[in-house]
Amino acid sequence: MANAPVSAALASMRLTNRLAFAALLLPGWAWGQTAAPLDLKTAVGTSILSNPGVLAATARWEQAKGRIQEAKSALKPQASVGVGATLFDEPHVFDFGQLTGGGRLPVTILERWNPALYAQVMLPIDLTGTIKAAASQAQFAEIAARTEVEAARNRAALQAKTAYFSALRATAARQNAEASLALAQKRLDAMKRYEQAGVVANFDVLSAARDVSAAEQAVVGARAMEERAVVALNRAMGIDPLTQHELVTGPGELEAPAELKALLAEAYEKRPELK
Repeated sequence: MANAPVSAALASMRLTNRLAFAALLLPGWAWGQTAAPLDLKTAVGTSILSNPGVLAATARWEQAKGRIQEAKSALKPQASVGVGATLFDEPHVFDFGQLTGGGRLPVTILERWNPALYAQVMLPIDLTGTIKAAASQAQFAEIAARTEVEAARNRAALQAKTAYFSALRATAARQNAEASLALAQKRLDAMKRYEQAGVVANFDVLSAARDVSAAEQAVVGARAMEERAVVALNRAMGIDPLTQHELVTGPGELEAPAELKALLAEAYEKRPELK
């Protein structure tokens, strides 16, 4: 009878913790309901295609390639055709009779309206090498721009890989926390049965309940870390931060060494409940 108040308080505490735990886990539970599979290759490719740094570097590279053609075009022949016209107040007339002293002999030199059609062809000759030097400089600038594109792609790929593996670690930590919670709940149930059989004291039940509460808090924290890691991954990919994913790994991406496999097999053999 002396343990009745303690048992009632323990039941009330567990009910409060479970309600709070359910409320905190609800966003995380809804987060993964419609998650789409996402592997490392897709994450890196999406990040490279949408990364602002890569897009800006690619635009500069295209401009640099255009400048090469612009510089080389100065050595090509140039042709031009034009049409013009001149309108005078009156025709230009010269009297050749005044030169000879005879009668009037007017000759029209320029009409009042004088249309003109002209064509021009030029072939540049680079005597000082200025045009070739400009073309060579443009080619070196194109090489530098292409190198910057590769560097930007590498930075985007590294950022995506880092975010992907961080999200993968956070997912594994959440799964580990959930497994620890399941083990703590099993231990609490066992302690309750042992208490009813008179094998353990009520203190052991309280300790098991404390472990369950701690495990529930760990799960909440692990889920929050996982969601933050997924948001960081989405930002690295340049997509909606609230996009949901189910992170998957391709063949050989996370292949464990043979020594680690042997150690894991031995550990699972000794502790089969961890599988």
